[in-house]
Amino acid sequence: MTAHPTTHAPARHATSPVSQPLAARRRAWWPTDAVLAFDFSAGLYMAGGTAYAGFTSVPGITVDRATPAWALTPFDIPVAAGPHQPLIVPLRGLIHEPARTRLNPQAIAASTFGIGANSTVAPVTTTLPDGSTGTAYRIQFPAIGNTFANLTTALSSGTHSHQIWVRDNSAGISQQFALGAGTWPQVYIATQQWKRFAVTQQATGISATISNGFDTFATDVLVVWPDVQAGAIGSPILAPGATATRDAAVIELTSVSSLPGLTLDHSFTATFEDGSTTTLTASGATLTIPVAAQPYRSIIG
Repeated sequence: MTAHPTTHAPARHATSPVSQPLAARRRAWWPTDAVLAFDFSAGLYMAGGTAYAGFTSVPGITVDRATPAWALTPFDIPVAAGPHQPLIVPLRGLIHEPARTRLNPQAIAASTFGIGANSTVAPVTTTLPDGSTGTAYRIQFPAIGNTFANLTTALSSGTHSHQIWVRDNSAGISQQFALGAGTWPQVYIATQQWKRFAVTQQATGISATISNGFDTFATDVLVVWPDVQAGAIGSPILAPGATATRDAAVIELTSVSSLPGLTLDHSFTATFEDGSTTTLTASGATLTIPVAAQPYRSIIG
């Protein structure tokens, strides 16, 4: 007699992972004792034991900001959020900065704030850093004096930040240029790829400029999205116009005590992009998320 191998049906689990509720499938990402967990950098949100597809899908979340806002991805590409929308950047988190004003126009024109007698500025249509097609500005400086383009009027004394995206326009020869508002501007190298350059300096009552530095080299670059703000470097403000303001948002969870497991005056741990933490405590049934210089990676409690 020939023995035939015995076959067995594969064991079946009582519940297939595919059929489990979304909250159960995602349970592993939040602490077992948490009753609310927002992981902004990963796009995961839970409140009262229920997982939600987005931050504003959580009951009671409100975002009050009248203006658009912009922030940078880890690769320095700008992303935007419309009015009354949260600004959440994957891999970074919730961007919730104080109100700021851009002090310069996005357009760079010889007639706006003045350029050096030996300088040339002209708009060109090209591919911008975010992949869109739009207007950048070709700036040419020979290796002599009177080579600058002012981005602003004279700045009041104090800390100012300057940021701009720059690309070489000389068929592969890397270009030097200078950026700042002082006697000793910061010198940089532009290559064939768009790159964001940023510097914080103390203004001394003169304009923010882009120049060839110390008149010893020629410069031929494309630039776009110049941004000069009072204070340390923050997110750019890319709204059109002579100047532009980003309002501070008011972000609140107004239903703390109505979500299962949450109580009045509940406390939460907020973790920022640099790994530092702080405690946020609801005032009664309302949790207000304060503005912060760093992105919120998570809020858990």
